[in-house]
Amino acid sequence: MFITSGSKLLIIISILVLSGTVSPFSTSQVFQTVLGVFKNTRFHDTQVMSALCITQYRFLQRNNGLDTREPDYFQDCPYGDWIDGFFDKIYTEGIVAAFRLYVSYPDIEAALKSNPSIHFDAESFIPGSNYNLIQSRTALFQSMRSTAVIENRINDIRKQLGQSLHTLQDFYSHTNWVELGHTDINSRVGEDASLGISLNSRNQPACKPCDTNLMTTAEKVEITSAQNDFIVDSALKLLGFSYDAVQVCHDNLITNELTTGYYSSEAVVAPKPAGKCSHGGGTDLTDTHAPAGGINKDSETVLFSPHYYLHQQAAKLATKATIRFLDDLRVALNDEETFGKIIGLTKVNAYAFVVDISASMANSYNAVKAYVKDVTELAPSGSLFYVTWFSDPNVGTVRKFNSSQYVNEYMMALVPQSGGDGPEQAYEAILRTANAVPPDTKIDVFTNAESKGGSLQQSIQNIATTKKLSINFILESTVKQAPSYRTVSTRRKRDASGVTVAGFDMYKRMAKATNGLYVLPEGIGNYTRLADVIGVGGSYETVIYEEDIQVPCGNTVSNWTIPIDDTISIVEVAMITDSETSGGLLKLDIVFTDGRGNRLSTFTESAFLSTADSRLYHFKTNQKPATYVMHVIQRECPSIPFTLNVRAQSSLTPSVQLYTSANGALVTGAPLTGESYSIVVDCASCGNITKIGISECGQNDPTVRDPVIKIENRPIWRIQNVVMPESDLLCISYAGTTALGTPFKRVHREKISPTNFEVSVKIYSNDYPGDAKVYRNSTGFIDYTIINHGTPDNFEVFVKSRRLGDIPVKMPMVFLQTNQSFYGSTEFTRSMDSDDSNFDTVDVNVARMEPPLTAVSRSADYMIVKPVVNVQPPFCNVTLNTFHESCTRQRGLPNPTYNVEVAYGGTEITPRSPTGQWQWGPASASGILSCNDPIAVYIVDERGLVGRCTSNLQSSASMNFSMVTIMVLFVLRVLL
Repeated sequence: MFITSGSKLLIIISILVLSGTVSPFSTSQVFQTVLGVFKNTRFHDTQVMSALCITQYRFLQRNNGLDTREPDYFQDCPYGDWIDGFFDKIYTEGIVAAFRLYVSYPDIEAALKSNPSIHFDAESFIPGSNYNLIQSRTALFQSMRSTAVIENRINDIRKQLGQSLHTLQDFYSHTNWVELGHTDINSRVGEDASLGISLNSRNQPACKPCDTNLMTTAEKVEITSAQNDFIVDSALKLLGFSYDAVQVCHDNLITNELTTGYYSSEAVVAPKPAGKCSHGGGTDLTDTHAPAGGINKDSETVLFSPHYYLHQQAAKLATKATIRFLDDLRVALNDEETFGKIIGLTKVNAYAFVVDISASMANSYNAVKAYVKDVTELAPSGSLFYVTWFSDPNVGTVRKFNSSQYVNEYMMALVPQSGGDGPEQAYEAILRTANAVPPDTKIDVFTNAESKGGSLQQSIQNIATTKKLSINFILESTVKQAPSYRTVSTRRKRDASGVTVAGFDMYKRMAKATNGLYVLPEGIGNYTRLADVIGVGGSYETVIYEEDIQVPCGNTVSNWTIPIDDTISIVEVAMITDSETSGGLLKLDIVFTDGRGNRLSTFTESAFLSTADSRLYHFKTNQKPATYVMHVIQRECPSIPFTLNVRAQSSLTPSVQLYTSANGALVTGAPLTGESYSIVVDCASCGNITKIGISECGQNDPTVRDPVIKIENRPIWRIQNVVMPESDLLCISYAGTTALGTPFKRVHREKISPTNFEVSVKIYSNDYPGDAKVYRNSTGFIDYTIINHGTPDNFEVFVKSRRLGDIPVKMPMVFLQTNQSFYGSTEFTRSMDSDDSNFDTVDVNVARMEPPLTAVSRSADYMIVKPVVNVQPPFCNVTLNTFHESCTRQRGLPNPTYNVEVAYGGTEITPRSPTGQWQWGPASASGILSCNDPIAVYIVDERGLVGRCTSNLQSSASMNFSMVTIMVLFVLRVLL
């Protein structure tokens, strides 16, 4: 359907508020298609997409022999023209999407968007912006050198890298670098304490007022057109946009030194002094303060950028600088495999096993070992394996293996310990494992007992959502019977000692919350068959999920239609029951047909598991559109309740986000019950989405909202004014057609846990009161706020660092009245760590003690930093180059060579070169190079700073022993 004026206005308002137009502008490409005034603006995410595309192309060219033409700046990345065997296209596009979000964070997160040192704003903050960028690069580089960090914290690296790239890009759109006549990037930004250019002094004016009389007719028309467009004008006015602040400035700069603009949202820390430049644009209130006008080049519209006519030049330089930044990290890392993982071209295959080794597991432990053996031997070469054992009160260390032999030897050495069928420590073991494994890992949990630590559920779910982990619970079939000491519960409870315990149904909840399976096999044979299917299979998307199904007994046939679209390669149908009825699912007759009444062939259909408690089928579809029908008959009574879970391996993987209806803000935590939201589905593989629904997970008939609104020219659909119901776990479903026109339906992999209380978290230190940064061996502070919107209740509070473990709190139990708030604080000491990671995440977990027993886990990231001192890169000079003479004289001879000598200096340096034969000395080196190879010498110091001596052969031939142009770069690296 077409968008109505009112709907389009709401979309515009939501996106504008989401991207923080009250902070320095130009974050998301969505602006360009939703609000036409932005014309051909190259936003931050546009720049990072282009830079990543070119960087990925060069990676594949170096390592895989890709020989297609290099992509141009800002063209759509031609992944379809690259050989699929080189990389996983779906995975790579997902990583690019993550970078697009991360590079936008400084304009979204409150702690970042009003900090001038994040945006190269405010003239006096230019050195601070450069220093922060250097410090972030240092932390990034040190973390990237750690294999353990790359494996389980790579999303943190990408997030910080995206934020650093935002700051780097702002240098070109916010300062007057372009206006000073520079046509190339400043290689010192984020690399050298000195930017290599004089800064405008504090008392020296930088700008003069802009003359509105100099506006061209076209510029005036652009402004009046926005005023006369009801949708655009209404959206801008709601954001505090002032047409009086719109200026077009062609000659307002009066300094030949580096300066930047001041922005009104940063005025608390950086008010605009007299004579200085504004950032400018209709949302900048400093624009009207003398001197009026501004200098930003964020967009290609006069409405937001006084120097809009220089936008394309600034955007291209920013993209070029982004490519350079990424390449500097690659050169200093000297590890192509690690760099490929960071940019989404190489993927870690990982499998994790969380195993109950209490005595009650003795009868099934051999089956568990057989399962692990099958998975590890079927896994792709180079896979990683993780094993964590638990009982009570003990939880083992998360052990990592890179060999199937070693992991199976370890499993053989584990023997069941003392202990019965009482609650174990499964959740603590799962939490430790979730923290340790890489993204996209499957975690298989084997147990026959309930677990203590039920309040960890939400924290585990948050980590699983962030890392895209799926958690499978593979339980003994006897667990459907409640242990003699306790009744099975679907909610958290406490044992006699006051420890929070979660029932078996909470395992089911976690499985569906993380897109995993809950199955109850019997015997070694069924365990190994499971290993073949769920153990090493790919990632799955849910097609149908229904609980508490009961088909009528007798000769009545119940049918389920399963649409097979062109993006599906494998379909899995799982049926699970907890029924005590003798025979269970074996009493059901199940037949699958192709929609035309023809039974599916045995080649297509495989029943991998068939027990009284679990039935599991697999279908190879080969991406051929079809309609499968599952026919179920129960001839004997009573009816058996079961859960139906249909999942598919599919390349159709939409992203879904919630925005508040009140102000269009992105929801990053749990939504509040009773509040109104918009649900937005972004799906590049979709041709159309006709239905979007939300319901309690497992409900057979989800509530479908109408109408579904499509954003023009973008693969984005939304529904509005969804009042969040009170529920333990909500599922979002959507249906429509694929890009090729075949019908599809899905249940989104990320589930929603609404709550009636809010939790917010802030991390800081005395050295960085406004930033989430902590020096090593110093104290950090965690402030948290709880606001109770529900009935009066006690709230349990505990804080965990994913690196440090439990952090004590002064009040672990807090009673709050309705609408009452609690402000808590705790602290931690950041000591030297063993794995060199410069990132950590703190989870503040808050659980309501009375029904509804909801829990909220809020996460906050912080960076571990060191003071950056003496920031000077090592130097490198070419002192001798005989290319012209030697290669001319030896022309026609086999293997002609030339001589090179270089001089270098720095602290604790390591010289290296990928070409030639070299004799390295402490301050100089001599080398013999093939006439086919250019000079490429890298001098890396102990902090990761890099100096380069480079030349290309064409320029060398015309120089005759002259010194080549020296490009001194450095990429950050710090002492271990």
